[in-house]
Amino acid sequence: MIKIEKTRADEPRFNVSSYRTGNSVSSVSMSADGKRVVVAGSRFVALLNENASALWTFETNDLVNSVSLSEDASYVAAGTEGSRIYLLDGRDGGVLWTFRTDGPVLSAKISGDGRFVAAGIFEGNVYLLEREQGKLLWSYRAGNITAILSVAISHGGSMVAAGSSNNKVVLLSSKSPNPIWTYETRDYVRSIAISFDGRFLVAGTNDSYVHFFSSNEPRPLWSFRTGGPVRSVSISSSGDQVACGSYDGKIYAFEKSEGVPKWAYDTGGMVLSVFVSKDGRLLLGGGASMRAYLLDFHDGSLKFVYESDFLINSTSMSEDGSVNVIGGDSATIVLQMTGQEKHAPTDWSNRIYAGIIAATASATLVILLLARRRLKEPSIVD
Repeated sequence: MIKIEKTRADEPRFNVSSYRTGNSVSSVSMSADGKRVVVAGSRFVALLNENASALWTFETNDLVNSVSLSEDASYVAAGTEGSRIYLLDGRDGGVLWTFRTDGPVLSAKISGDGRFVAAGIFEGNVYLLEREQGKLLWSYRAGNITAILSVAISHGGSMVAAGSSNNKVVLLSSKSPNPIWTYETRDYVRSIAISFDGRFLVAGTNDSYVHFFSSNEPRPLWSFRTGGPVRSVSISSSGDQVACGSYDGKIYAFEKSEGVPKWAYDTGGMVLSVFVSKDGRLLLGGGASMRAYLLDFHDGSLKFVYESDFLINSTSMSEDGSVNVIGGDSATIVLQMTGQEKHAPTDWSNRIYAGIIAATASATLVILLLARRRLKEPSIVD
């Protein structure tokens, strides 16, 4: 069922490795050093090396909607359609614990240090769990007839952000399920990301907006309207660089201090996923054009374009952007930079900090299902 293919990229500075599966790929996540990639989809989670060879595979009867890898690849968090959160051992794929939720898990993220797991479900709950024994620290409910489409967690787990289908951006502390603040948008929140220390967050909405927040303020520091629904957002570790991907076909890059784009790159198709390197130097994006674009964040110049044979719905990269991964349909592609200087890893614990990409699982389907429920249950309100 699994086939490994290795080819040479047209651009000689990149090697391309491919992991093929008969099942659909919904989510990918990469370790900080780029040596490990976790990929998940219909009935499986797999850990790959930088050459896209499977080191282990975890099989399940569920669709795995979301997967997340700790920075050192020691732990894997996975959320399933069957209302389960799994914590897997990064060494061998063994199940460390399973937590049963109150509905399908649409988004699951592990903190960079691997100590906490945050998850959002179709029934509107956000969960925060400890790595040890899978202890539930708290559960927050965003409202009735809603879904948590995206969650993000800071590196140390002190801050959790969530975006919902009832038009809310919610910021929470690891210490309490009572929100630090809640901001109401005009349409549902498709994607959310948070900086390393949780001081800054970015949200993308279905009414085409990207909103940038400080954790100290319940209102956006700035908002920008793109030409279409914003499916994906990302932020650098320091919070100084922000990106979004829009259904208008463009990848947008922003500086923290400015609410207008530095530049916008037209891909020619809906952008479904973007990822900013933690050091803020590079930006990876892809989507319906079936092409992956690596762009220089400073000026938007194209580093490379990779033409795939599938719709790209998930992206990730190493800390310095030297290794990139894209996923979609039944394939995962790892692109390694070769023959070029790589930047040394940064000790972010001494600086201002980390972007966690928010990937959502089939938000359009979720909203259709929610609409059906509203028709069936007209007496229930948020």
